Amino acid sequence: MRYQEGTVRCSSAEACEILPDKIEEFVKDVCKIHSCDYEYKFSHGYPVTMNDPKLTKLVKKSVANSIGEDNLIEMDNPDTGGEDFSFFAREVPSCFMFLGCKSDKNHDTCILHNSKFNCDEDCIKIGIKAMVNIVIDYFK
Repeated sequence: MRYQEGTVRCSSAEACEILPDKIEEFVKDVCKIHSCDYEYKFSHGYPVTMNDPKLTKLVKKSVANSIGEDNLIEMDNPDTGGEDFSFFAREVPSCFMFLGCKSDKNHDTCILHNSKFNCDEDCIKIGIKAMVNIVIDYFK
């Protein structure tokens, strides 16, 4: 008996709802073609990390004002990483963002979740400045 496991990541709650059935339909069809049986189990893990639109607008403006608009990079496509943060975002308005740490000091060693990861620590003060300004702007 062989087992196949995998991870499914979605960029919308709607996709997360329909994908389990679609995947099973696909598995069923493949097994039918190859005259074999299957057992299918799907367990939901992290929910989709969704940014609150109003808070995200404030965060973008605040970050652009504090570190410069040229330093604010908006992702073209959503990141589908599994995040504990997604549970918080379900409870309170939230905005998930990344702090870049790549520079001339570490251009070949700036891969997250890697034993050779080397953070350019100059980014920390930039991140603190951005976060403090977000808090100040939020409470204005």
